[in-house]
Amino acid sequence: MANISVQMEDAKLNALQFQMEKKGQNMGQEIQDLLGPTLQKFYERQVPRDVREFAEAMSAMQQERQTPAIPRSRNGNGDKPKTPKEIVGQEKMAEAR
Repeated sequence: MANISVQMEDAKLNALQFQMEKKGQNMGQEIQDLLGPTLQKFYERQVPRDVREFAEAMSAMQQERQTPAIPRSRNGNGDKPKTPKEIVGQEKMAEAR
């Protein structure tokens, strides 16, 4: 995800941060909540639908590549893989037989 910078006078930014900290608010989240929908509307107005569809498809493909695969058991039924502790326990039980 990319970032966008905005300029603000230091004194005003410091005052804003001070007030938000007093209220226990997260400035980054508040700004995202305020500007996110506006930026989305701006994007939709400026970027043609077919280009947006392409960008969204590319983004989805990129996320798929970054999402780690869920390990599957050897029997392929999707069971949760055994932990090393479970494996050692099974080996000890097999030795005791």
